[in-house]
Amino acid sequence: MLPEVFKRQQKQRFRLFIWFSAVLFIAGVMLVQWQKIEKKAEQTQLRQLEQTFFKSASSFRQEWELQDKPKQLNVDGIQLGFTALGWPIVLHNGQVDCERMWELLASRERSVHYIRFYTEKGMRSEQYNSCFYQITGSNWLELFFQHERIRLNDFLTD
Repeated sequence: MLPEVFKRQQKQRFRLFIWFSAVLFIAGVMLVQWQKIEKKAEQTQLRQLEQTFFKSASSFRQEWELQDKPKQLNVDGIQLGFTALGWPIVLHNGQVDCERMWELLASRERSVHYIRFYTEKGMRSEQYNSCFYQITGSNWLELFFQHERIRLNDFLTD
């Protein structure tokens, strides 16, 4: 009788081990796939943000054309200027105001927030500084002006 009880317990332990191993394997696979999906979602968010910035800038450029190329516009309390080619620019003390540019060009409906930003002078343009916005841990969006045109660049850092 004792050997039968021992065999039954051994079979139960073996079944439990198989179930535990299967659950652990599935959890591991799901974790790896989740990380890939999350990275792809962050990249998609960054590309969409870049498109939103460009669409907003294009819309302000159209407005500039339609209003007979004014020097400045007031948009939601933001004093907006224009480059020689009509691209929107917000300047403060002769520098691009990165915070106001974000407020102006980011979507107001479902606004994405940045973690931090910094500005750098002379990297892309002699006249204007560049704005770098950190969107997630490793995703950045750069806004700069080159030859009086607005430019956007998204990039990853690891």
